[in-house]
Order: sequence, then C-alpha cells, then structure tokens
Amino acid sequence: MRQCWFGITQEAVWKKGGEWKLIIPGGQIADQGKVLDIVKGKKIVLTWRHLFTPAFKNEGTTRMTITFKQKGSCTDLTVVHESPKLNSKFIAKVAQGWPMIISGLKSILETGKPIAEFSTW
Repeated sequence: MRQCWFGITQEAVWKKGGEWKLIIPGGQIADQGKVLDIVKGKKIVLTWRHLFTPAFKNEGTTRMTITFKQKGSCTDLTVVHESPKLNSKFIAKVAQGWPMIISGLKSILETGKPIAEFSTW
C-alpha cells in the first residue's frame, strides 16, 4: 500500500458498514469513509470524504467503486470515482492520481519494485 500510494497507509474494516481511512506520514487522516458494499474478489464500493485540503473537503462525500473481473490468467481492474457535484475539483484531481496508483501497483506486481519517480508526502 505504502509503495504505490505515495507513502500513505490505510486502516480499514473490510466489511459492509466498516470504516476506512487513508493516513499520511505523520499521522494525519487525508481521506475517510465507509464500506457500502464488498464482494471478495469482485468489488469494493466506498463512500469517500477528503479531509486534508479545505477546498476538496468542502465538496463533501464522493463514491468510489473498484471492480475486478478475471480474464484468463489476468484480472481486469476498473476504478470509478464519482461525485454528485458537477465539475468537482476533487474528482478532477483524483482522476490524475488513480492512473499513477494503478501503475504503481502494476509495477510492484510485475517487478516487485515501486515506480521510483512517484513522489511521497
């Protein structure tokens, strides 16, 4: 987690209704929410509230869905992060972050090493 999430750690209760949070180095909570739905090996649906940047915090709660589909020996991973707010600046920002996180995960799975160029907190 820390290697592909820019040094961030996560605390979570991975069951429906469970709480989760992303913690930046130093202990501050960056994001938090609840598990809306979870089906092992198939999907995770979370509410997501950013707490670190005031402008994003003021946008309220978003929803993030990750789905996994087995395709032969590979897994198709899809991330949908959405907001009820039109033209959400937070969603625009995470739209830049998700590809970097997924690329970092792919690198770790394939090589055992994170992508060195990604910055940390």
